[in-house]
Amino acid sequence: MLPNDWCLTQDVDDFLARAGDFLRSRPALHNTPLTDIEKLRIRGAAGR
Repeated sequence: MLPNDWCLTQDVDDFLARAGDFLRSRPALHNTPLTDIEKLRIRGAAGR
């Protein structure tokens, strides 16, 4: 994913398909987004 490749989505799985490799490439730096995304994936957006 290039920095100028912007895409808006409300689908967590779609987001992970597009940005997951980038976020997982530096897990310490992206710990909070990865944790929050995993919570959304498990509970669903309504379970916040």
